[in-house]
Amino acid sequence: MIGISLCMIVKNEEKMLGACLESVKDLVDEIIIVDTGSHDTTKEIARKYTDLIYDFEWVADFAAARNFAFSKGTKEYLMWLDADDLLLPEDRKKFLELKHSLNPDVDVVITNYNLGVDDTGLPKVQFKRERLIKRSRNYKWVEPVHEYVQFSYNHNVQYSDIAITHGQRDNRVTDRNLKIIENTLKKNGVLNSRQLYYYGRELTSNNRYKEAVDAFNEFFIKDKENSHAFYLTAFQDLYHCYKELNDYENALKSLLRSFEYIPPRAEIICKIAYFFKEQGKIDNAIYWFHLALNLKKPKEYLGYISEDLWGFIPATELSTMYLSQGNIKEALYYLKKASQLKPSHPILPKLLTYIKYKISQHPEDDALTE
Repeated sequence: MIGISLCMIVKNEEKMLGACLESVKDLVDEIIIVDTGSHDTTKEIARKYTDLIYDFEWVADFAAARNFAFSKGTKEYLMWLDADDLLLPEDRKKFLELKHSLNPDVDVVITNYNLGVDDTGLPKVQFKRERLIKRSRNYKWVEPVHEYVQFSYNHNVQYSDIAITHGQRDNRVTDRNLKIIENTLKKNGVLNSRQLYYYGRELTSNNRYKEAVDAFNEFFIKDKENSHAFYLTAFQDLYHCYKELNDYENALKSLLRSFEYIPPRAEIICKIAYFFKEQGKIDNAIYWFHLALNLKKPKEYLGYISEDLWGFIPATELSTMYLSQGNIKEALYYLKKASQLKPSHPILPKLLTYIKYKISQHPEDDALTE
């Protein structure tokens, strides 16, 4: 059985940290907490779970803080979590099984990262992250913000279906990350393609849409690594920026342009469908929702996957739009499809009630009651 050091960086996480550590305390062999300047009860909460608490002077560099945390780990594998991450019961079982069965020759374990779950326990958005790192490999975190562990995929990498669930924290937009990237630009005079991507994202979050458009377009030109994981989000952000700038022609083109870089994805196609729906072009919207509904979900997905867009949302939208056109048979057909995917979703009874009302207005049509 392998040994695991959980290495975390925290600041003012009194609302989240206890639940995080409670979900993992019996799965790891030591817990390292690196505090970057808390002025709440974060460290007092951490002391309930570990004595290995260190202070680290914040230098506007997340990679530096995480590397310091990793340097304190002593076990065979290093693991990271954010304070608002959790292992849910089913994933705790899987994690324990992995701990007992992992081949010690494995260098990196990549797991799922779920951004919230719905009422049925399915992830709302899911992507993959490196999670367990073999300490002897001495891999390092890089990038001052939106940091990641730099390792080689030619090494022994194992994928696991274990999911870390990212909880809900205060999602107020700040310019903290934007300032870090702008300081990097000021210091180096240039941003690499990855930094340009995140620069565009942070500019978008801070409503600096015109600058974001420029950053994304520079990213597409400069990116030489075929960063497929970034394209899915970048084109959607670019779409949002153009819409905010009232440039609807380039907004739509930005989504269509994604097909030059990555295979068609439901996340993009549904956004195209909604674009036409907002313009009142229902037949166009129906076409694109049909396309989304019939796409085959990729096994190795690029960037992330938004589960509801791969079935449930297109089905409910098609039901609603066919109903608006008076096509009750098609409305009922796609409602049934949606019900098969998420039978307990609260929107379904409401939609069914309205369809039944419409059917009652046409009692002469026996086909509607089949």
